[in-house]
Amino acid sequence: MKQFIKNTIKKLFLNPVGRKVFAWIAPQFKYECMEALGREHNLAVRFSNIKVPEKIKGFEDLCFLFWSSPLNRGILRMDLDEASYLFKLVRSLSAPTCVEIGRFKGGSSFLIASAMQRGRLISLDLHVKMMLKEVEKSYDEEFEEILKKIGMREKVEIIVADSTSYDNSKISCDLLFIDGDHSYEGVKKDYEHWISSVKPGGHVLFHDAADARVDSTGHDDIRRLMRELEDTDCVHKVAQIASLVHFVRK
Repeated sequence: MKQFIKNTIKKLFLNPVGRKVFAWIAPQFKYECMEALGREHNLAVRFSNIKVPEKIKGFEDLCFLFWSSPLNRGILRMDLDEASYLFKLVRSLSAPTCVEIGRFKGGSSFLIASAMQRGRLISLDLHVKMMLKEVEKSYDEEFEEILKKIGMREKVEIIVADSTSYDNSKISCDLLFIDGDHSYEGVKKDYEHWISSVKPGGHVLFHDAADARVDSTGHDDIRRLMRELEDTDCVHKVAQIASLVHFVRK
């Protein structure tokens, strides 16, 4: 049977017409295939089934957040170059107040909290019901336990709320990391609701916001907002690392 399949594939694609068809089909399903290859394991990777070091001294101690799959993503849904850039940026800030929109399993929250030598992270998400059927604890419960175990619980405010309506009138932050609703309307609401809380000279970062390595599941909406922000007087773009886009408030 295997040989029959191989022979059929050769007949279909190892000819001038077949090569052209394959060249057109392959890019259309590139990210879907990568996601399918990594999905099963990525869903299973949680804080409860990995070994977390007793102390986090630098970025190299965070390797447990990643998984060497086609997506190279485990608990943390970011690529290595994006994560290292964010870690270095947060580490450069003195006792910052950071706001994160979109927590999922808590990987980016853990990254930011680890980078802060002093300061606090306000993490908002609305997803709390997302969990595997065979696991009793929610992602947030599990994340909170790890923070306590490693001595970082006091750094992180775990908030379950709608980020677009949360009362932020008394919050002034040095860094805003947006990785929540990926629709144009959703990400724009997050930006408009929180930009007034960012200090002049403060940092605003969007994940899944650029062309590099971004799949085709609606992230064009975020790229649309990025183009609009480049024409505003409120922020200016300073860097793009893979799909991570970094602005600074004027």
